[in-house]
Amino acid sequence: MMAIRLIEAVVKSGYTAGHETSFWGESMLNRWIHLVMVALFLSMIPAWEVGAAVGVRLPLPDLARSSSLVVRGKVISSESYKDGKTHRIMTRHQVEVGEVWRGKRVSKVTVLTMGGEVGDLGQWIPGEAVLEQGGEYVLFLQSAGGGYAVTGMAQGLFRVELEPGAKVPLLVRDLSGIRFVGESVPAGRRVKGALEKLKLEPLKKLCRSIAEEAP
Repeated sequence: MMAIRLIEAVVKSGYTAGHETSFWGESMLNRWIHLVMVALFLSMIPAWEVGAAVGVRLPLPDLARSSSLVVRGKVISSESYKDGKTHRIMTRHQVEVGEVWRGKRVSKVTVLTMGGEVGDLGQWIPGEAVLEQGGEYVLFLQSAGGGYAVTGMAQGLFRVELEPGAKVPLLVRDLSGIRFVGESVPAGRRVKGALEKLKLEPLKKLCRSIAEEAP
């Protein structure tokens, strides 16, 4: 079951840096090629690591350049549904935008994530971005059918947190659900840098400087 979920995660994510993709824009041939590649990769890694998505680590500048929109906002509603074409569960989040760090100015965006719960049926995708209603986030986004997808799955999601006694919020990113290509992890240990804390202002400055780069 975990292997099946991993294959779903890799095939559905369009997991490439620097290219916008839709959730369902791949041809059947490409999907089979991806399935074969993932199956080969699974045969070379320990069974305990199969519960993670497989991806390429994106440095922050690459993450920003790969995103057509970067915003800071609050999730005001989340609704899971079953996609009519694929019959897979998706979740549609409405995000009220407070700041735009890169891209066109918007007041609200629709963010689509894989997985969720519909009735008594639930689906979990390892490494996918997880948004909670009421949560405040910095989101790196790419255009997707009917809205936006988070760039690089969980890599493009930063929760805004204000620690006790602090005056300036921090950004927290959880990468524990992603196994990065070329980075080995000893058995029983978490992925290196799985839980990251970053300062908000430097990342904001980086995104805005990249937004001003010549196309």
